[in-house]
Amino acid sequence: MGSEMNTIVTILTMHIPLSLPTLLALTLLPYSSLAQFVPAPTDLLNATGYAGIPVRYKEVPTGICELDPNVKSYAGYADVDEDQHIFFWFFESRKGDAETAPLTVSDYGCDAFFDWWF
Repeated sequence: MGSEMNTIVTILTMHIPLSLPTLLALTLLPYSSLAQFVPAPTDLLNATGYAGIPVRYKEVPTGICELDPNVKSYAGYADVDEDQHIFFWFFESRKGDAETAPLTVSDYGCDAFFDWWF
């Protein structure tokens, strides 16, 4: 963060007329960019998935993305390589019969959320 602060100090001392909102934005920029990164979760459960792949997961609190309190969901990561982790979000069947419930699998990243509605 030191280099960002040096850049801001240089801009502030160049005698370039800047508005007060611009000065405030430049001052807060390094701090707001740090807020985009959340700490890695530490309360994940560990399991071994198909083909021996390590899986880390936890139960998602009721009310996040599923309003039915009887449906549990789990989110986590399948660690397919040292620096490669696949995110998943699993929802239990709403009807209670997992054998006949439809299964939707998507690999489209953010677009996967749209798969649930189509």
